[in-house]
Amino acid sequence: MKIAWFTPYHAHSAIGHYSQQAVAELRKEDEVLVFAPAPAAGVVPPPRSDGGPVETVGDGPHDDLLQTLQGCDMVVYNMGDHHFNHKMVYEASIRHPGIVILHDLVLRGFFRGYDLQQRRDPDGITRHLLYNEGPTDAPTSWVMRQRRRREIMDDAAGLDFPMFKSALRRCLGVIVHSEYSRERVAAATSSPVAMLDFPPFGPCVSHAQETTARQAHPSGKTRLLTFGVLNSNKLIHKVIEQIGQSRYLRGNVTYTVIGKGEDDYEQHLRDVISAYDLTSVVCLAGRLSDRDLWRELTRADLVLNVRNPHFGESSSSLLNALFAGAATIVWNHGCYAEFPDNVVHKISSEDELTRALERLCRDRPLRERLGSNARRHALARFDPTVYCRRFHDFADEVRSARPVLALTDLLSDRLLEFGERPPNGLVERLAGEVAALAGPIAKKSASIAA
Repeated sequence: MKIAWFTPYHAHSAIGHYSQQAVAELRKEDEVLVFAPAPAAGVVPPPRSDGGPVETVGDGPHDDLLQTLQGCDMVVYNMGDHHFNHKMVYEASIRHPGIVILHDLVLRGFFRGYDLQQRRDPDGITRHLLYNEGPTDAPTSWVMRQRRRREIMDDAAGLDFPMFKSALRRCLGVIVHSEYSRERVAAATSSPVAMLDFPPFGPCVSHAQETTARQAHPSGKTRLLTFGVLNSNKLIHKVIEQIGQSRYLRGNVTYTVIGKGEDDYEQHLRDVISAYDLTSVVCLAGRLSDRDLWRELTRADLVLNVRNPHFGESSSSLLNALFAGAATIVWNHGCYAEFPDNVVHKISSEDELTRALERLCRDRPLRERLGSNARRHALARFDPTVYCRRFHDFADEVRSARPVLALTDLLSDRLLEFGERPPNGLVERLAGEVAALAGPIAKKSASIAA
């Protein structure tokens, strides 16, 4: 199969790491052409060069590129919520529909950046909101027009108005990485939807087979770790506060935070550390190389991945923590709730976070059981060969569904010619005819999902 694969492809992008491993595995059987956004100075680092040939593309797909796509059996678009990383991917998907791999369910940040920063069209975000969610109240529309980051990361309303439908318009199929996202997307699109588990990516690819036993800290303290992009919904500030307010935790843990976030949030973390006099307990380490990150993962006694609210994402941080055999605390919702209770420790409130921290820090055998179970689960579940087999199965399904989807798009365009009021009963009749044609495809989709 000849596949065109659109993706951010630089070292600071988790989706870039994901694509590198997925493409490397697919290239064992397929011809895969990788197209990555051209770097923006000071915003997006240059594309990585360690995953085979990559063609960089500007803001919009040019005619030669569209001609190349015509010669491909399948085109794949990796979509996430970062505007600069995904604007070219989105624009190409509009011009030449294909399979969308939806890495983030909530795309409010992407479309706000696309409409406000790139197109300079404040009304565009309102139109996207209307298309995605139907009529909404004026305050929601007003908030979406503002250039505020915190609204996305702290406001659980993002899950009520996720705006992913705009990225899926006329797509041929959708791949997601959790049952939570599959159910949400399947209810919103007529295209086939598949849930595929991640292929291993990130530090675990090079080091997952290493089985170094955890050694106790010389001081006897429990080592806590959070890593990845430092967003406020990861509640790092709350963890620091919990340490500062607990006499036991203050004297018996160290907390390392690896990664970078927005300047305001990093300053807030420094302020909380200072307020509780925890400079000798909490370390903001910044970004580390994959090898150094893996070293910290294999030393950590407890990883904290407590995202609240979540935004329908699946977590590369959790994937790597599981492969490292690290006991991990997660918030019990979204994709995190889908992991077995003996693989991760789940909480549902900040009060539970306090109790979980103190319990797991005191109970080394419990941490070791969780870590061992986590590693076994990761090795059994996240398999690149299985990922590629299921991708091929889904691509075959999508190709068989293409005529029905093309007919649906054609009928939709013709119905628009009637204006707001098509002839009575026409929409229902056409929907019934299309559903009858799609029946065998739906049955095939169900068998692949199983």
